[in-house]
Amino acid sequence: MEEMKTVETLYLFWIKCKDCETVIKSNCCQTEKPHPGQRFVCNSSKCREEQKEVLSYSEFNVINDVRQQKIWLQDTPYAGKDVQSIITGMVTVARKG
Repeated sequence: MEEMKTVETLYLFWIKCKDCETVIKSNCCQTEKPHPGQRFVCNSSKCREEQKEVLSYSEFNVINDVRQQKIWLQDTPYAGKDVQSIITGMVTVARKG
């Protein structure tokens, strides 16, 4: 039987494209803080699935309450997993250059 690992910090964020001013994805999650150079795809009709790079990351809130975490994680791959802390935020992406 596989041992369930505890996730220390989970970053749960929305992605906004600066080029087309569209929130292109919500409830993205990863265990490392979003950083410059990381890439995401903007699938808006204006950008047509163009690769974009992270310009900035803003943190909104830290969620440590277990009941609140269950609500935030219910539609993610981390639903039902042991997560110590969730940090919510917004990633802004744009064309490189």
